[in-house]
Amino acid sequence: MSLNVISGGLIQLAIWKAVAPKSISEKINPKSQRIFATLFTLCLIILGLCASNTPQRVFSYTKQIPWLSFLQKEEPMSELGYKYDDPEIGIFYSRINPKKLQKIDNQRGEEYAQILNKMANMNYKQFLREYNPITNPFLHELRVHIFRRDRYYKKANKTSDMNEKKEFYFTSFKEDLILRKYYKRNI
Repeated sequence: MSLNVISGGLIQLAIWKAVAPKSISEKINPKSQRIFATLFTLCLIILGLCASNTPQRVFSYTKQIPWLSFLQKEEPMSELGYKYDDPEIGIFYSRINPKKLQKIDNQRGEEYAQILNKMANMNYKQFLREYNPITNPFLHELRVHIFRRDRYYKKANKTSDMNEKKEFYFTSFKEDLILRKYYKRNI
């Protein structure tokens, strides 16, 4: 976003200084200034609403306004995730903090394992739409980690390039470490 602001500003500066069209050098009409200020304020309000449209907020307002429930199956506009540096695993990202991940795994791990087994033949994308980050972030992330682990393991087995093989095995290994530590009742 900052690159867009900078590039837009540079273009405006270039037009003002290099091209210097007559309409820019004229005094701006106060009515035009009010219209611009109103539109600019409206755009800022809409941008703020979009930025605050987190998965938790979507979940809460779709409970109050049922006809908006289709939004729960869509990708979130904005979601606040966390970056964690686990000493055993390294850096990983999650919508849920690590202690809560382990707590959910202990409390509902067996239930989620049954869901995964039942949905084993379901298409990956269909599964992620059904169990999305808004309605069930834990199960969504669990399935993503399983998919990444398995996919990179298969890619490593298929490639003949040793550098790629190491990279793919390493990624698969890290995903497996995350699964074994934070989702151990589900694998």
